[in-house]
Amino acid sequence: MNRTLLAILAALLAESISLVAESPATAISPREIPVEAFISPDDIGLCQLSPDGKHLAFATRLATGRIGVALMDLRTGALEPLFAAEDNDVNLLFWKGSDRIVFGTHAPDDWDALRSISLTSRKVVALSESDPITEWPTKHKIYVRVMDRLPTLPGKILVDGFVSKHSAVRKYQLMDVEDGSLHALEGENEPVDVTQVVASTGGQVMALVRSVDGKDVLQGWSNPALNFKNLAESQWGSPSWRLLGISGDNRTAYVVAETETGTNSLHTLNLETGEFGGPLLEVSDGAIKSLVQSRDHGKLLGVTIEGDKTRYHWFDPARARLQEQIDASLPGKWNEVIDASDDEALILIRSANDRDPGSYYILDDRAPRLMSIGKARSRIDPTLMCPMEPIHFKARDGLALQGYITRPRGHESSPAPLVVLPHPGPFEMRTSWGFDPTVQFLASRGYAVLQVNFRGSSGFGKAFEKAGWQQLGLKIQDDLADGVKWAIDNGIGDPGRVAIMGLSFGGYSAMMGLIRYPQVYRCAVNYWGQMDLTVDLWVTRVWSGHHRLEYFKTQFGENNDVLGSQSPIRLAEKINGPSLQIYLYPDFKPEFKPRYQMRDEIRLRMRERMQKAGKTFEEMVVIDEKLNEHWWTLQVDAHQRVERFLAKYLPAGN
Repeated sequence: MNRTLLAILAALLAESISLVAESPATAISPREIPVEAFISPDDIGLCQLSPDGKHLAFATRLATGRIGVALMDLRTGALEPLFAAEDNDVNLLFWKGSDRIVFGTHAPDDWDALRSISLTSRKVVALSESDPITEWPTKHKIYVRVMDRLPTLPGKILVDGFVSKHSAVRKYQLMDVEDGSLHALEGENEPVDVTQVVASTGGQVMALVRSVDGKDVLQGWSNPALNFKNLAESQWGSPSWRLLGISGDNRTAYVVAETETGTNSLHTLNLETGEFGGPLLEVSDGAIKSLVQSRDHGKLLGVTIEGDKTRYHWFDPARARLQEQIDASLPGKWNEVIDASDDEALILIRSANDRDPGSYYILDDRAPRLMSIGKARSRIDPTLMCPMEPIHFKARDGLALQGYITRPRGHESSPAPLVVLPHPGPFEMRTSWGFDPTVQFLASRGYAVLQVNFRGSSGFGKAFEKAGWQQLGLKIQDDLADGVKWAIDNGIGDPGRVAIMGLSFGGYSAMMGLIRYPQVYRCAVNYWGQMDLTVDLWVTRVWSGHHRLEYFKTQFGENNDVLGSQSPIRLAEKINGPSLQIYLYPDFKPEFKPRYQMRDEIRLRMRERMQKAGKTFEEMVVIDEKLNEHWWTLQVDAHQRVERFLAKYLPAGN
C-alpha cells in the first residue's frame, strides 16, 4: 500500500466518520459547549486492525442509535456497518484471525453477551448471553467472561464460565469463536476465590492468585498430572506479588513485587521450579501496570508505569526508538500502540492527553508515514479544555497525598469555585491523569476540580492502602478536606464556594462531607452513594462471593455499630447544606431485588429522615427497565441537573 493511497484512505475514513459525529464548533466559549459533547460515547472507539492489515474494525453509533460494529476496507476505503446493536452497546471488540471479529454487548451488572461475525458470510453467531447474576444458571443459557483473547491460538479464546447450560459449576475453558462450543482444560481449573490469572499462549491457565483465609496465595501449574502448587503467600494488606503475564515459552511468568512503601519491582517466576528471578526493573515513583510484549509473547519489550502520569520503560532498544519517533510526530500526548498487523507493517496508535479525548492514527512502517484515522470525540476542541495538573501535599497527620487539580479558563492565577470529586471504590482504585469528561464539563462551566488520591487508593504502596482501611467516614474524609485547604492556601479555590460530588463511594463522601465538614462544603451531589454501610456488607456477600466478603470486612470493618456511626442514614440530622440525590435503577424485577430494591429502600429511608430533619435536597430518581437503552440520555439529564444545582448553590459567575 503506497503513501498516496493510504492518505486517500485516511481522508475517506475521516469523511465517513463525520457522518456519525458533528465537527467541533469554532469561536465559542467553553460554556457554550453542550453537555452532550462531554457526556456521550466516543464517535469511534475500540479500533482494531485485522491480522493481515487489510481491515480496520471499530465501534460507532449506527442507525439503531446504539453503539455497533463498523468496518473499513483499508485497500479500497469502503466503510460499512457490520452489526447494529438493538438494546445494548458494544463495549468489547477484537479479531480472531483476519476473517472473524468477536464483540460483546453490555448491560448494567451483567456479563458481556458475546457474539462473533465472519467477514465472508456476514453471519452473526451468538457465543454467550448476558443476564443478571441471580438468574444463573436457571435460564439454560451460556454465561462467560473473556479472560484471554489468545491472539496466537486460532479460533479459540479463554473464558471463565459455566460448563454447560444446565450447570452451576464454573471453570476456565476454551471457547470456539465460530460456534460457541466450550472445551475443557487439563488439570484444576475452577475459578474459586481467584483474583488474578495468567494463561499460556495455548490457553492453559498457568498461574493464579487465590484470596483465602486472610491471605493472597500465588499458585503455579506446570504439569497436567498435578494441581496448582503454592509458590508464595502474603497476608492481606502486606507486601505481595501481582501477576502481569507470561512469556512465550509458557514456563516463565512475569510478576510484580509490591512493598509497603510503594516501591515495586518486576521479576520472572519459573513455573516449573517456583524460583523468582532477580528484579528486571525497580520503580519508586509509580506502579508497574502492564507488560508490552511481542505478538507471540516471545519478547518482553517494555512495561507501562503509572505515577503522576503514565509512562513507558523500554527493555527493547528498537521499540524505544519507534516510540521516540511516534512521540516526536505527536508531541505532548500519551501515544499508545494499541494494535498491529501480524507482519507489523501497519501499526495502530491512539494519541490522547488530559485535554484531548484521543485520535487514532495508522503508521505504515514501510513508507514510513503517520496517517490520521479520526477523532474519538469530534465535538471536543482540545484548545478549549483545561489542563489536569498533578499535585502533592501532606495530610494533617503527615501522610503524603497525591492528586490532580483542573483550573477553569480565566482562573489560571485567581481563585475559582471548587468542586471536589472523590473517586469510587474507595479501595483498589485511584484517580488517573487523562481526559475526564465530567472534569472537563465542570471546568467548562467555570469550576476548578480537585481530585485526591486519598489513603486507601491503589498504586501508592501497601501501607498507604492499608491506612484507609476502616476509615471511610474518618481519615479518608479528612484527606479530602485537607485537599481543599491546600487548594485554598494556594489561591486555587474560593473558600466560600466549595462543593463535593461523586459516584458510589464518591457520593457517600459527598454526604459525609456535609456531615463532618459543613464549614468546608456549601453543597453536595450524591450519585448512587452508599448511605448505610451495614447493608453494603450484605449486598457484597450476595454479589461477590465469600472470599470477597471476607476481604470487604477487613477493609471496611464488620462492627455494625462502628459502620453505622459512619453511615449518612444514621447521621441525617447532622447534614448541613443542600444536596442533590441521583439514583438510576434498571428495574425492580425479582432478579434485581437483592441489589436495587434494597438500595432504593435505603434511599427512601434517607429521604424520610432528611425531610423529618428539615434538610434541603433535590432528587433525580429513575426506575427504567430499559435503563441501558436510555443510558446516555439519562446521563446527559443528570449532568444538566448537576449544572443547574451548582449554578443555584455555587454560582461560578462569568
